[in-house]
Amino acid sequence: MIVCSNEYWRRLWIIQEIGKARKLIIFFGQELIDWQRFVETITLDWPYPAWITPEIMEENALSQTVPWNLYYQLRNKYDGGHKLQNLMANHRQALCKEPRDKVYGLVGLATDCYAGFPMDYRKSLYEVWKDTVIFRNCDTRVRQSDILKFGKLVRDSLGGPNITTIDEIADDVFLKIPKKSNLEPYFKISNPTVLKVPARLVGRIVHLGPSYVQIMTELSKTAEWRLSIQNHLPDRLQPSVQEESDIFLELLEDLDETGLKIVSTCGSDVSWPCEYFPGDISLPFNKLDKRDIENMPPMRDLTFDTSSERSEIFPALPVKGARLFLLDKSFENLPVSNDAASNMGLGPSAARVGDYLCEIDGIKKAAVIRRTKTKLSFIGTAGLAQKPQHARKSRNSTLGETSSPFGLPEFENLTLEQTVDLYLYVPLAYQLLD
Repeated sequence: MIVCSNEYWRRLWIIQEIGKARKLIIFFGQELIDWQRFVETITLDWPYPAWITPEIMEENALSQTVPWNLYYQLRNKYDGGHKLQNLMANHRQALCKEPRDKVYGLVGLATDCYAGFPMDYRKSLYEVWKDTVIFRNCDTRVRQSDILKFGKLVRDSLGGPNITTIDEIADDVFLKIPKKSNLEPYFKISNPTVLKVPARLVGRIVHLGPSYVQIMTELSKTAEWRLSIQNHLPDRLQPSVQEESDIFLELLEDLDETGLKIVSTCGSDVSWPCEYFPGDISLPFNKLDKRDIENMPPMRDLTFDTSSERSEIFPALPVKGARLFLLDKSFENLPVSNDAASNMGLGPSAARVGDYLCEIDGIKKAAVIRRTKTKLSFIGTAGLAQKPQHARKSRNSTLGETSSPFGLPEFENLTLEQTVDLYLYVPLAYQLLD
């Protein structure tokens, strides 16, 4: 245990050496230990007494050490163990002075980065993040359903949310996207700078309530909000939704400025053609006609409004700032999952009744989507309230802890009937990360 717990193992360059070496010998003080003999010892990979059960092995403190993890990682090298995403996830706590080495230092070990990975230590941390995500997005051999979770892992490995500034992202959004040959005239294109992000449809906004400031400062607005719940949601949901609302408002009281950043408005026109939308089996805009497609610019040619003024499609509202909303999750033919988020949330001022909320696996920010005849538009981000059972735990959490009023969605194996595909430029996708 003394050998396994040594801080030496946490150095990133040691992980590199072990991952690439053909023969390994451990020097520990005056001792020489053969690597294979060492890992056989710490993994109990030999006939051991009957009283040592698998449960005891799992609880063995050695299983939490770097050498143990390295052994199993090497054993599964060609079965996913040495994919870049898994390497980064397994060695998030590795020590190195240069933050770029959290990515670059593992590229040489990764079985999915044999050639072409753009390594440049002169680049900013944000540029390294962007290069890594685009490189992964270029790999057409694998599904990219978790591309944002990967992006979050890379960002956190490089240093967290502070690796860039709002100004740097804003400047990047308006860079001209490199042209590609043989682009399709709509979103089915091979453009690695555009991420296809599968999201789960949660519901449709049926009511916009008071602003965050109003609900926190005016008691009359709380009464109006409760009345809105009665007027807009079914009777069978009233008991649970009223409780949900009370807990949500209570948790919002502790929300600070950082927590409010979950709500944002997209200042640009980010849209893509809508070929399919869950629940619509009869509406004519399920399929775009040829004329619609011909008039649709390719995604690399979509332009962004760089002015500070809002577009006319976002007229000023009487209530400015983040505001409450109610969701209808049982309309038309929408197959909303039973474990989807709650019936309310906090959204941007640009949101409208009829907009849709979509959640992304592992990402706290939900996407606000607007649908027209031929396209879907990304309006901004919102925070969906926690599910009631989770919200109760948050409310009853230990004194002094700060609990988020917003839920973190976790789901797998989305069906086509539940999925809305979001098409977002890489810089815009960065802003979705928590």
